[in-house]
Amino acid sequence: MVTFVSRQAPIFRIRTFEDGRISVAGSGAGRQYADKLKEVGLNTQGLFRIVTDAEVLEHNAAVRTRLADTGYTIYDWRIRDFRIRRRG
Repeated sequence: MVTFVSRQAPIFRIRTFEDGRISVAGSGAGRQYADKLKEVGLNTQGLFRIVTDAEVLEHNAAVRTRLADTGYTIYDWRIRDFRIRRRG
């Protein structure tokens, strides 16, 4: 497992499973650190992108783009701001 920013307060978590599955999840913890991240010059807006040729069982990406003749697919999530709570 890989966690970003720390094990005690992950913002993103990538977890692997013995059966070969991979899970990428946001914890929602970024909201509590948004102001401190901005103070040190880190922007909490941007694009979170995964490019894979793996079989994807499910996703909630805002944009999914298949790359012609490569076998790869791009999954994009737009991160507007850690301070904004997502509805859904």
